[in-house]
Amino acid sequence: MYFQSLQLRLIAAVKQRVRTGQLTERHLARLTGISQPHIHNVLKGARILSPEIADLILRQLNLSLIDLMQTGDLLAKMQETAGNAGQYSEIPVLEGRIGPGFPFLDRESPAERHPFLSSRVSGLDHPLAAYLGTDPCMPSEVREGDLVLLDRCEEGRHRPSPGGLYAVRIDGRGMIRRVGISRGGLDLFDALGNLHFISVEEGNILNIVRARIVWLGREMERTPDWKRID
Repeated sequence: MYFQSLQLRLIAAVKQRVRTGQLTERHLARLTGISQPHIHNVLKGARILSPEIADLILRQLNLSLIDLMQTGDLLAKMQETAGNAGQYSEIPVLEGRIGPGFPFLDRESPAERHPFLSSRVSGLDHPLAAYLGTDPCMPSEVREGDLVLLDRCEEGRHRPSPGGLYAVRIDGRGMIRRVGISRGGLDLFDALGNLHFISVEEGNILNIVRARIVWLGREMERTPDWKRID
């Protein structure tokens, strides 16, 4: 169902009322404030029915878009929605953004959730979605507005995969870094080749390594650009 189809159905509904005497072009013009010649040209297809004029006509005829839909349209959409219901899972979204210029709030938004394929989040421990902020040290990996899917499994955070991307919290700020374990601490690598060592006790690793990134999506691009992080 597309908007053009609804426009055509609205025009057909008006024509039907004109043919049966329920309405005249002059009366419709007076109700909507649109000139009668313009109404006439719209009904015969010589002029385009703009969304603004369509809304005026709908209001004056006491109709809504639902009234223009046919029962088959609604049933087909309901069946499609029911068929897809099990394919997606609604995942909570982290408040704020992850980036060196933002505080790491470490709490879920009470209002926002994001759908992911159920197959993508299956097996993840308390999955969480988050939006990223600009990070000058990760220009090739991170862009403003990127969406990530996070796995908060504690075992995986205790033992980061070599070269894996992780959301880390340092001095209350969040950022995305590749993480490695070294004697007495963590090695954090950025995309510019910089290495930042943090001395931690084993129990403190979880305070720094907050989640593993398993998927990164670039929704702001015209061309889809996403990848799974293994």
